[in-house]
Order: sequence, then structure tokens, then C-alpha cells
Amino acid sequence: MKYQRKYQERYPGKIFIFTEGSVTEQKYFEKFIEYFKIPQARVEVVDRKSHCSSPKDVLNYVIDFQQDIKKQEPVISKYYDYWLIMDTDRWEKNLYQAIDEAFQRKYGVAVSDPCFEIWYLLHYETALWITQNSPLLITKSSINTALHAHNVSGDVSKDFLPHTESAIQEAETLDANKQKRLPEQPGTRVYLLARKLYKLAGLVVRC
Repeated sequence: MKYQRKYQERYPGKIFIFTEGSVTEQKYFEKFIEYFKIPQARVEVVDRKSHCSSPKDVLNYVIDFQQDIKKQEPVISKYYDYWLIMDTDRWEKNLYQAIDEAFQRKYGVAVSDPCFEIWYLLHYETALWITQNSPLLITKSSINTALHAHNVSGDVSKDFLPHTESAIQEAETLDANKQKRLPEQPGTRVYLLARKLYKLAGLVVRC
């Protein structure tokens, strides 16, 4: 697949990514940065080194992290973006409270309903297909079953990253009610962050 590159604009900021899960999501974004050759000075996947993965735990970690960054880099830190990657499948009220506070603090929030794997599935299926099959895609298990119908190998760089542009387009199409705090099930807002990272790579998502 050929990528259309554009002029890399000057921008002093940096994106910090905090994932709820310590394996799947963290590995995905690390591979994303490597695959698209995004400078490490522009984006960092923060390893929280913690098994406490509730939305409130993640949010509190981000708040503390941001405060430390402000002390270390009081001038340039105002250009930094903080993104939280969360799922809806376990946390309910805890999730809603954390998301509200994250928005108040102007953090980016990429929520997947019910789980991050719906973002993976959108690398292979269209928004229309997801909508038509939504009654069958309400659990992580059912989404993984649909995903493995495409014979994915588990290699992020081979299975998903070559199809990133299509996934962004389909996820955005699926997100019919963008004004709501959460995407409708099944759906994901990971495309919002993926689009930003794609831009940092000097790439354009075609309409």
C-alpha cells in the first residue's frame, strides 16, 4: 500500500498515551509508532508499571504524570497532549466519572465499546457490516471470533497497521453520534488518536 506523505508542519508538542490494558493496547501503539516511523520526541506510550487498570486508576496516574511534567518542563509542557485508552466492558459508573473528569481536564479520550478489539475488527470490516451485525458483537469473545475469521496471526504490523487508513475511515463512519461522551456499541473512538498519530507520520487520511 502506498502512503501519501505531506509536509511535516512544525509543532512543539508531544502526545503521551496511557492505556487501560497493559498488553494489547500498549503493544499496538508501540508498534504503530515503530511502523510509521514517528519520532520518539513526538509521541510516547507511557508504561504505568501497574496492574491497577480501572479508569479512575488510569486517570489519577495521568494527572500525577502531567503535574510532574509541568514541574520539569513548565514552558513547553503546555503543548503536550494526554490520551487515555479505555474500554466500557467492565467498569460502568467508574468509567463515566473518569471520562467526565478527563474531558474537564482537556485530555483526549479514546473509548471502545465494548473493547479495544472492535478497533482491530474495523481494519477488516466496514462500518455498515459492523452495524448490521451489531447484535452479535456485544462481547470481547464474540468480536474476537469475528476477527479470527480473517486469519489474523497476532502480528500487529502485518495484521492491522497496513490497513490503518481504512480503519480510521470506517470507525469514523460508524461513530454516528460524535457529540456523545461514549460511542454507541459496538464502536470505538480510537480513530481520533490514530488520525493524530497518522498526521505526525506525515500521512493524510483521504476522505
